[in-house]
Amino acid sequence: MGLQILLKTSLLSTLLVLLTTQQKVKYTRGIGTKDAILPLSAFKKVTAESAISCTLQCSQTKGCRSWNYYKTRNRDNCELNSRKALSTDILLRHDGGMYYQDAKEEMDCNDLGGGWWFLTCTGFHLTGNYSGCNSAGGTSDMAKKMKCVAITGINCDFGCLLRAATMKLRRNN
Repeated sequence: MGLQILLKTSLLSTLLVLLTTQQKVKYTRGIGTKDAILPLSAFKKVTAESAISCTLQCSQTKGCRSWNYYKTRNRDNCELNSRKALSTDILLRHDGGMYYQDAKEEMDCNDLGGGWWFLTCTGFHLTGNYSGCNSAGGTSDMAKKMKCVAITGINCDFGCLLRAATMKLRRNN
């Protein structure tokens, strides 16, 4: 019991940093590398304990925006702060979305590598493939890069493909 409380306190009181790399990770397994995956069940438990802030830092190419910030309104919803992205419709699509996506089990996103915090299978997943980008004149290699619709939009803007992403979670109180 003491170890469980210590672990819970440690997870919630310290800054949790998740580094994601491009790979095919099934939605049910969570996000991260094969050596450091935070399962969605654990992620759900951590985020359901109290309101948290989430910072997502995305390193992109060609000078595209590199920071976007989200925070939870309550355990199940997220909202945006005053920072806006470059496109007019991005980021807004996630306002009020589920903070963790157990509720989307009916969506079979495994083939696309869908992951945490998405509106649709390819709407927001740092570890997924964007195979549809091939039809926009891109190469197969480009379609396999990390992408975040909330930053780049849905137009397969290859100039804004992600090189790396870091997610940081912090308890608000």
